[in-house]
Amino acid sequence: MIKITEKVHELITGKKDIKLAVDMTVGRGRDFLALTKIANKVIGFDIQKIAIEETKKLVQNEAINYSLIYDNHENIAKYITEPIDLAVYNLGYLPNGDKQIITESNSTLKSLEALLPLMAAKGLVIIVLYPHNQNEIKTIKEYVSSLSSGYDVLDYQILNRLQAPEIITIEKG
Repeated sequence: MIKITEKVHELITGKKDIKLAVDMTVGRGRDFLALTKIANKVIGFDIQKIAIEETKKLVQNEAINYSLIYDNHENIAKYITEPIDLAVYNLGYLPNGDKQIITESNSTLKSLEALLPLMAAKGLVIIVLYPHNQNEIKTIKEYVSSLSSGYDVLDYQILNRLQAPEIITIEKG
């Protein structure tokens, strides 16, 4: 059986020559940790202090050049001006956390609009969408479907499994 998290990590490790990677939603830190193994520098965002603290504990002995930012990913342009080679979103809620605190369509859309101009040529964005937030899925899919041909947008879905998350990738030409 395919696990979406394993597929995301395959996509992450398949990317080479990563100077800057950004984890747009650090959560429990597993994607962030994977990014520290392939990128020269990693920056992570989360709106929950516990996510930042747990991620810091997870990587403190592993990673050298990283920053964790306790802020909404929609504010990325306040913190980053250099080209981004790889960005990852794992949308939804903090695993084993408060399910009332979730990513919101509006802020996720704003963060994508701010992120894409920062992407390096051949930069890759990976977005994991979960079926419990249909509004966010609809918003994100409408937006990425409208991107210019300067971007390649792919949608990975497990069609024979109800309630399976899906992955959208955006690669800048």
